[in-house]
Amino acid sequence: SLPIEERTRTIYQELIIPNVNKNLEKHAIFPQLIWDVWQKIPRAAMIIQPTNLINALWLQFAGAIHQNASIKTCIQCGKAIIMHPTTNRKTKKYCSDACRDEDGSFEANKRREGSEHRDKMRQSHNLFY
Repeated sequence: SLPIEERTRTIYQELIIPNVNKNLEKHAIFPQLIWDVWQKIPRAAMIIQPTNLINALWLQFAGAIHQNASIKTCIQCGKAIIMHPTTNRKTKKYCSDACRDEDGSFEANKRREGSEHRDKMRQSHNLFY
């Protein structure tokens, strides 16, 4: 059996990269130069602008692979969370603050109890002053 690094490289080289490239080509997703007037100093800029949803999805998928992203599932609603190694904590469990707040898990309850405890302490502190 091949080591994990070798298997990963083989999967990327033989399956993922050719398939993604084929779809990026098929859906005509190419960079374009534009005159970017939204900058402080207008200048030429390169953009990749998908023309429809499927193009946007292939572009997002290619970007996630390029950034070595992984995918987790929100423990509250089940939505996919794209985990970028440079911008997301490895321990992220929720897709949004709303899902975190809706979750009745121990951790969410602990946060709520902590804030309730702080409020009680503040109230008792105010009684003495």
